Amino acid sequence: MLIRNAMRSQEEGVDHKELAVDLSEYETYHDVIPDRNDGVNAWIAVMRGCDNFCSFCVVPYTRGRERSRDPEGIVQEARRIAEQGFKQITLLGQNVNSYRFDDWDFARLITAVADVPGIERVRFTSPHPKDFPLSLLEAVVSHPNICKQIHLPLQSGSDRMLGLMNRTYTNKEYRVLVDRIRTLRSDIVLSTDIICGFCGESDAEFAETYRLVEETRFHSAFIFKYSERKNTIAARKFSDDVSEPVKTERVTRLFDLQRGISYERNREYLKTTVPVLVEGDAKRSAAQGMGKIGWQHHRHLGQVRSTLSTGRHGFPCHLRCVLHDVVCGTSAGEIESLVPAPLPQESFLSSTLQKRTLPNKICLGILQSLAAHKK
Repeated sequence: MLIRNAMRSQEEGVDHKELAVDLSEYETYHDVIPDRNDGVNAWIAVMRGCDNFCSFCVVPYTRGRERSRDPEGIVQEARRIAEQGFKQITLLGQNVNSYRFDDWDFARLITAVADVPGIERVRFTSPHPKDFPLSLLEAVVSHPNICKQIHLPLQSGSDRMLGLMNRTYTNKEYRVLVDRIRTLRSDIVLSTDIICGFCGESDAEFAETYRLVEETRFHSAFIFKYSERKNTIAARKFSDDVSEPVKTERVTRLFDLQRGISYERNREYLKTTVPVLVEGDAKRSAAQGMGKIGWQHHRHLGQVRSTLSTGRHGFPCHLRCVLHDVVCGTSAGEIESLVPAPLPQESFLSSTLQKRTLPNKICLGILQSLAAHKK
C-alpha cells in the first residue's frame, strides 16, 4: 500500500502528497532509545522518509514521506549521549537538511545539538544541494563544534541527466552553491556522490561531469555505476541502456581523476600539526591509532596547531600529531607531544573513494603504541 500510494502521489502531483504516508505518517521512533556500541561517535536520526523522488531512488517508496522528529527529543538524546561519554554526534536523515518541525529548521537544530555540553564535534549526512540556506552555511562556518565539512551530492554534471534524475538543480546552480560555500570559508572540505552511466548518458554528458569534478576539486567522492532499482521512476520510465563496460570505464576514469585530486588535497597538510579524534587502534597494527583529522588555522608560526583526544573509552590525554606522509585516502603522522588542552572542533581531512567506499579514517603512525599511552 505504501509503495503503491507513493508512486501514485508522485505521478499525479502535489495535490495527492498525503496518499504517500498512510500506515507510517507519524513513524519517527522518537521514543526509541538506541543501544549504542562503544566508540566516540553516536548517530541520531532526526527525520524519516524523503519528498524528493529522485528518479533513481527507492526511499520514498520504502520509507514514506518526510517526517521530522521533535527537536526537544533530539536535544535530550544528544545530552544523554554526552553523559555516556561520546564526543561526536552525526545527525542522520535521507535529506537531513530539509528538517523542519514547527519553527525549527536544520540550522537551528544542528546549532542546538552543537551547544550540548560535552559534545565536541557534530556532523550531518546526507544533505541535498537544494536545502542550503545561508543560515545553515553560516552555522557550519561559524560554530566551533560543527565540523567544517559538507557532503554535497552532485550525481551528474549534465543538465539533461540532472533533469531525468529529478535533482531540481543545474550544473550552474551547483557551481554557484560551491562558490558560495567557499566564499564563506575557503578551506571547507567538500565531498560528493556521483552516478556514472545513468539512463541514456552520452559521452558528452559524462564529459560535463568529468569537467565539473576537475574544476571543483572535491576532497573526496563516492563514485558508483548506475544500478536500476525496482519501483523507481527510472525503472518504470527510462531504459537502462548504457552498457556495463561503458559504465565501468567512466567510473574508472572519474575515480582516477578524483584520486589524484584527493592526493593533492592531502599534500596541503604535510608537515602541519593537526587535531585527530582517535577512534581506536588501527586495523593493521595495535601500535597505531585511527581517527579523523580536524583543523583550525592559526596565523602564529604558520602552522595548524591543535590537540588529539581519544574520546569515550580511550585514555584521557591530548596529543599533537604532525603529518609526515599522505596517500590519496589516508595520512600518516607522529605524536608530537602531550598537551593539557581541550580539543578544538573543526572538520576532518576526508579520504577518497577506493572503488566503493573507503572510510574517512586517518592512520596515525605513532612512535609508541597507544596501549602504552593508555597505561
